[in-house]
Amino acid sequence: MYYFIINPKSKSGQAMDLWRNIKKELEIKKSIRSYVKSISRIGLSHISGEEYRHHSMDYRYVFTRYPGHITEIMKRLTASKKPKHIVIIGGDGSFNEAINGLKNPYLHRISFLPSGSGNDLARSLNLPDQPKKLLAKILDAEKNNTISLDLGSSCFYQNGKRKKRLFAISSGIGFDAAICEDINQSRLKKLLNQLHIGKLAYPLIGIKQLFLWKPQQALLYIDEKQEPMILNRFLFLSAHIHPFEGGGFPFCPDADYQDGLLDLCVVSDITRGKALTLIPLAKQGRHVGQPGIQIIRCKKARIELEYPVPVHTDGEVSCHSKVLDISTYPEKIHII
Repeated sequence: MYYFIINPKSKSGQAMDLWRNIKKELEIKKSIRSYVKSISRIGLSHISGEEYRHHSMDYRYVFTRYPGHITEIMKRLTASKKPKHIVIIGGDGSFNEAINGLKNPYLHRISFLPSGSGNDLARSLNLPDQPKKLLAKILDAEKNNTISLDLGSSCFYQNGKRKKRLFAISSGIGFDAAICEDINQSRLKKLLNQLHIGKLAYPLIGIKQLFLWKPQQALLYIDEKQEPMILNRFLFLSAHIHPFEGGGFPFCPDADYQDGLLDLCVVSDITRGKALTLIPLAKQGRHVGQPGIQIIRCKKARIELEYPVPVHTDGEVSCHSKVLDISTYPEKIHII
């Protein structure tokens, strides 16, 4: 049994077009396999009933109705000790909702059919661009090895209460989170998605946010070190499991999703003019080694700021906070 969870609003509604094509393909395969099963019963096929069980095409699907709905669905689906194969159709934010509702991760398998504008997870995993090809890979799960992926944990303060959220790709605080917040509230992203150039939203809004940003001092604690790093004119910190963020910006080009570590991209002590020149360099991964850019590998980190700024997990802004604790998460997810 396959369980499909579809975010119909992903990429300004284009996820629904993807699902219609996927559902059509599923029905075709279901009809073919039903035919094979029927002729195997009367001895006209070399495929036995026992073998056919591995070719079952039963599936269920559900559309999400509001933010956080995927998390609720995942909690119900995975609370059982019976292993399930769940397929998420949506963007990176949809996948983030899924992992935050996942119970018993050692039991269940997850697949991802990307339909977002950024698709940084799909880019990192080199998932096929053609939905039919990716679907065939998902349905052939018996022949494809499951990949174990690291997760990260992001802890922050919301209305005076400590909150935790898992992330699959990256989590950050500061300028990059401010871009995410603006993008999610802007009509520009929807317009660019309709024109099939949604990837331009991140750099365009990034330039806008750069001129609105108010630099401040920050203290950064790495692993068990007692003495903090002092970050003057702090711009942002982005913690990565996968290299990309913001629709293809490899802020941490060497991030490895299976090494059990976080790669941090820390930007501070630079002027707005310098930051502006770094945007095109960052798109190509050429920002590494530039003045004001630090790449740090660690198990955990804590940053303390003078005043609250946006925090994001996989591009979704949770709140504004002065403190962010980021660490690796002890459990992994299993993806096909």
